[in-house]
Amino acid sequence: QSEDYNLAVALRQSVLTSWTALPFYLPLALIGVPMPVFAVMHGLSTIYQFWIHTQLVKRMHGPIDWIVNLPSHHRVHHAINPQYLDKNYGATLIVWDRLFGTYAPEDEPCVYGITKPLRSFDPMWAQFHYWFDMVAMMRAARRPIEKVRVWFASPAWKPEGYVVSVPPIKGRKKYDPPVSIRMERYVFVHYAIVGNATFAILFWHHAIAREVLIAVGVAVLASLVAFGALLEGKRWAKVAEVVRLGLVVAAAVVWLRA
Repeated sequence: QSEDYNLAVALRQSVLTSWTALPFYLPLALIGVPMPVFAVMHGLSTIYQFWIHTQLVKRMHGPIDWIVNLPSHHRVHHAINPQYLDKNYGATLIVWDRLFGTYAPEDEPCVYGITKPLRSFDPMWAQFHYWFDMVAMMRAARRPIEKVRVWFASPAWKPEGYVVSVPPIKGRKKYDPPVSIRMERYVFVHYAIVGNATFAILFWHHAIAREVLIAVGVAVLASLVAFGALLEGKRWAKVAEVVRLGLVVAAAVVWLRA
């Protein structure tokens, strides 16, 4: 849903990705692909995809443009311009999109985000908002078959009579609620602290007690929700921040006692 395009966008992943990817990965095991081969190729593909999330590298020409997935190709994939929708799916190689008819060149400036703007900095809402949309569509569907189809059809499909208000793409302004410099600095400092704690548990989780992981994980999630509320100026932001600080202190105490 990011309305920017930079390296940080590459780190935005759904919590359900590890489950939804299984149907595509399991056949590799069934046909006998060795685990080390899969792990190395998956890791290399992930690392390669990280660096192409940039606007600094302009469109490249020549044979490489026909074979390898480049920043200009992937910018199209993230864009919501009508001619760019459902294009350039390739991770490492763009040649597959050219072969299967899903390729589009970067001809005009990309507009990023999703067609129906998220308009929120809440990471929890970012993860689950479309589930609420699907429930709403299911309730609005008149025929039983449409209620079932909601969960399996293309995201472009909508039940008969269900109207979604989507602002025009051209001239769309980024979601950027006003926030004071003091608040920006406050969130930045605390976000840096939370970020370091997150990397610590990711790198050394095998050596950290389970109760510490749970306590820190809850504090991190609460922090991300509170930070989003503070930057958006929500009425409940201050309450969320007090709760967050309490959870951070509690997590620190649990960590020190472990």
